[in-house]
Order: sequence, then C-alpha cells, then structure tokens
Amino acid sequence: MTGCLPKPNASPPTPPPPSPCCECAYDSKPKALPRSGFADGPKFPESLQGCLFDPWGRQYCIVFTMDDSGTLDLSAIYSDLAGPENLIRMPVAAFSLGKDGIVGGKGYEEKLRPSSPNEKPDDAVSWQ
Repeated sequence: MTGCLPKPNASPPTPPPPSPCCECAYDSKPKALPRSGFADGPKFPESLQGCLFDPWGRQYCIVFTMDDSGTLDLSAIYSDLAGPENLIRMPVAAFSLGKDGIVGGKGYEEKLRPSSPNEKPDDAVSWQ
C-alpha cells in the first residue's frame, strides 16, 4: 500500500470537491479554528490537525462502543439518558454541544432534553 502514502516533503493534497452526502465546506483562508469542517494543513496547530469542527468552531464529540453490544450508554454525558430504555442503539454516535458549547442548554444543563416539550434541544445529535 505504499502507493497510498504521501511522499516526504510533498505538498498537501488538493481538497476533494464537495460530496452530495457531506455539506462540509473547505475554506482556504487561515483562521484560528475552522468552522464546519476539518482542521487540515499546516495553518492549524498540529494538535488540531484532522479534527472535525461544528459550525460554532468546536470539535464534534464522537463516541463508539468498545464491545459487541451495538449500544451506547451516554448517561455519563446526558443525565436524562440513564437506564436501559435510553441506550442509544448504534455502535457509533456524534454530537455537537451547540452554540453555547455546554452539555445541554440553559436551564437544562447536562441533559439532552429541555424540560419544555415545545423547546428544541440545544445540542445536535446524530441518533435522533
């Protein structure tokens, strides 16, 4: 598989064209942190290169199961997801902490669901 590896000192690859299943935009202008995309290339600190960022400039949170159950217990992150009835029936899930950058939202911190049924959750999650 040596043909897949970049040659030493080679220039970074050209970003691929947008895919219809991915709405990430590539922005060639240097920024402190990317928004809605990958931190790709030397303009970003090495510790952030390859990280995927949400529209608010924060890293997406990605969790996956370490066993063969195919379920995720996210009760340590969202307290209202405690109990077997609230297991996420997926081996991998991603979520964004939203515009405010905290787990949950104002008035329902550390919970996924707001107390009012008319209010939308602040965090964006892949499993709903």
